[in-house]
Formats: sequence, C-alpha cells, structure tokens
Amino acid sequence: LQKHKLNYNKYYIGLTDGTRVANFIQFLPRKKYIRFVIQNGWTEERAARFEETGLEAEQRDNKLIFNLSASDLKKNRDLISTIVHEVVAEQES
Repeated sequence: LQKHKLNYNKYYIGLTDGTRVANFIQFLPRKKYIRFVIQNGWTEERAARFEETGLEAEQRDNKLIFNLSASDLKKNRDLISTIVHEVVAEQES
C-alpha cells in the first residue's frame, strides 16, 4: 500500500501520495462534526455496518457520505478505520 498523506485545502482535506492528489476520500471539517465523503465507497454491506452502530450514512450517486462528531469518532474508531482502509485498498488495486 502506498502511504497517503493529508492534503489541506481551503474547504476540505483530501489525500495525496506525495506526488499527486488522490481525493477519493474528502474530509470536510465543520464546527461540531467532520463530514466524510468517500468516492465509490457505497455498498449495502457498509451501509448495514453503519446502521448496526447507530450512525447515519447516506448515498449520493456512488458516494458514501457520513458525519462524525468527536464522540462518534471515539465510539466508532474501529469501524471508520476499517472502512477507510478498505477504500484505500480498493483504490490501489
């Protein structure tokens, strides 16, 4: 797996591999939460995992979109980490 780094922009935080931008995951910070937008991240299985934990995920086209407060992130750190790793692996294959 390539090592991705955060790429800070004016309106969102994306990813870069050091030489090119790879914004298949975008983080949009807000005052009370952070919004995750994952390109090509929507699957029924992922939606079910969110539902099991009580988080709300929405689908727009093929994007997986969800908001996390600080407490949501602490409670669901393993789920979020797993999904982000899955999406990164899918993008690199």
